[in-house]
Amino acid sequence: MISIALILASVFIPVAFISGIQGRLNKQFAVTIAVSVMISAFNALTLSPALSALLLRPRKETRGLLGRFFGAFNRWFATATHGYVNWSHALIRKAAIGVFDSCRFCPFGRRVG
Repeated sequence: MISIALILASVFIPVAFISGIQGRLNKQFAVTIAVSVMISAFNALTLSPALSALLLRPRKETRGLLGRFFGAFNRWFATATHGYVNWSHALIRKAAIGVFDSCRFCPFGRRVG
């Protein structure tokens, strides 16, 4: 990760020092890319692991009104996900139905668009 960021920065930084009209056109682009690559590398090496450690730690079960809301939402979301996965598996097993439905709706897309 560090080597990729350093190589990309070392490629784009010299572009900022090109003289002439081409250099003036590419100066902002080169500096922007080099700085964004370095910020991205800093983020990937420091902030993202710290955020992952915070988000992935074990949590206590929430109680009260908010806990019930989140519990109900999680149950509904699990049901919806399970239904979507089952529907997708059925379409994959019967791919001809999916192809037929796609062909059936193609003329409507041409009329609307």
